[in-house]
Amino acid sequence: MMLLVLERALRAVSARRELLARRLPVPLGLALLAMVLDWLRPLAGDFPGLLTAMLTLAVFSLYLAATVLVAVVVHRVMLLGDAVSRDRRPSWTFRETWFALHLFAVLIVVMLLLVLAAFPVIGWLLALLAIGYVVGRLSLVFPGISVDRAVSFGYSWRLTAGHGFSMFMLVAFIPCVLFIPLAWMPDTWWGVPLRVALGFGIEIFAIACLSLAYHELTTRRWGQNDRTDEEAAG
Repeated sequence: MMLLVLERALRAVSARRELLARRLPVPLGLALLAMVLDWLRPLAGDFPGLLTAMLTLAVFSLYLAATVLVAVVVHRVMLLGDAVSRDRRPSWTFRETWFALHLFAVLIVVMLLLVLAAFPVIGWLLALLAIGYVVGRLSLVFPGISVDRAVSFGYSWRLTAGHGFSMFMLVAFIPCVLFIPLAWMPDTWWGVPLRVALGFGIEIFAIACLSLAYHELTTRRWGQNDRTDEEAAG
């Protein structure tokens, strides 16, 4: 399944690049604003602690909003296609709030799994492998929420049964491998913008892979995605 999803994600991102370009400026603009504020945050060290705290909160809020909005937009474009053209401009609704709450829940799971790092010698390897596997199995809840399906973590876990390795590769390993070279890019006038642009591109591709994995597995199980409305909550 993994190779099939990668191929389809590449073709889907290319085919729907114009639709993505129309839907992504707002969330990507929020991400850029968060980056600018984050770069300016060290300057706040000369000011009272309240200002530093407010700036930190603003950066976190902007990053969260941008992350959720980008993910929702890409999932909807990948799964709904031209029907997304009827959507309003990307904004924060109950859908995005529900997405963010599930994102926080996954972060809690990640923190719990970090306990495995306490094992001697191979602790960190065990923790990273466990996080990648568990997050991969739970992650199909996000494309489902993005297209307003009544999905749950339990549903995602059942849907990915037998596909744990593929989900680990798609959600954890491949994105990490793609991001690693960006860390070696220079902090120059051309290196920083290029790193940001490539980072956005990799993020969009990774989200598209998750969308196509959701589509592939729901289609294999039900024959059509709409069946998940009745079955997902169970």
